[in-house]
Amino acid sequence: MIVRTVAEDKTDEELKRDMDYLLNSWQELQKNLKRSTPPALIYRDMEITSSVIRDLFTNEVSRVLVDNKQMFKKIQTYARQVAPNLEDRIFFHKSGSIFEIHNISKQLERSLSRRIWIRGGGHIVIEHTEALVSIDVNSGKFIGKKNQESNNLRINLEAATEIARQLRLRDIGGLIVIDFIDMEDRGNRKKLVDSFRRELQKDRAKVSVSDVSDFGLVEMTRQRIRTSLFFSTSDECPMCHGTGRIPSKDSVISKIDNWIRRFRIHSKDKFIRITVHPAIMAQLAHGSAKKQFRHLQFKNLLWIDFKGDDTLEFDQFRVFSRRLNKDITDLY
Repeated sequence: MIVRTVAEDKTDEELKRDMDYLLNSWQELQKNLKRSTPPALIYRDMEITSSVIRDLFTNEVSRVLVDNKQMFKKIQTYARQVAPNLEDRIFFHKSGSIFEIHNISKQLERSLSRRIWIRGGGHIVIEHTEALVSIDVNSGKFIGKKNQESNNLRINLEAATEIARQLRLRDIGGLIVIDFIDMEDRGNRKKLVDSFRRELQKDRAKVSVSDVSDFGLVEMTRQRIRTSLFFSTSDECPMCHGTGRIPSKDSVISKIDNWIRRFRIHSKDKFIRITVHPAIMAQLAHGSAKKQFRHLQFKNLLWIDFKGDDTLEFDQFRVFSRRLNKDITDLY
């Protein structure tokens, strides 16, 4: 038996349920193995959903929304066997796009952006390097009414809250160096670090934070739990060989998918043409992406004509309405 660190504060009953679930899964796998003729699939995990539910679905979570019926049933079964007290917090989401209704798409795009604006007009810039992640805090459009020191403290406090949130959302690990706006008052520096550490207490990853250095920098380390969002949703650029990054094909296709879902909520149009970069066109021509859009068309009674256009950037796409005879990309 390998007992994970997350089991530290679990009860004997919870550990036994988890163990029973794994043993039952193993026994079911053995049965499938004996009655199958190779090549054959004998076990399928819930993929990324399994680790998300196992690691993040705790008593602190009030509800889990699932918009896929099959996945909803799998998660229900898993919770019933491992944590039955959480089963009634799982809900099937029936109407509309769950990502659009709960504004997740925009939050995801924001979490992939290099520059993030914060309240009051200030912004932070996140840069990934080989050795560390640097985060720069800037006043941006912020205009304060009080003296400069108070303004800098306010921007820094707002930035500290957003930085702690972005570290969690992006799952950034390793060495992180933050360049807050300079403050002369030692009391303000301490107030900033104390506030930042309180925000970091919301993080399930282990973190260690230094005081503000003489150069106005805060150094910290954050436990690596999995590949950061930045790297898991982007591919190395074949032109610059890693000195810059472009969205992955799956990310571009997901972006098109989200556009179509928004379009169907607000429009009755049934015929559209979408032009994409030839590399994306090739991806759409076969495999899971082809099935995904075929299902989307069938479900929404929508006819989509995809065309390749080598004048477009890799992550660009344009949508044209046959009925209106015009480009409607920016409308949705």
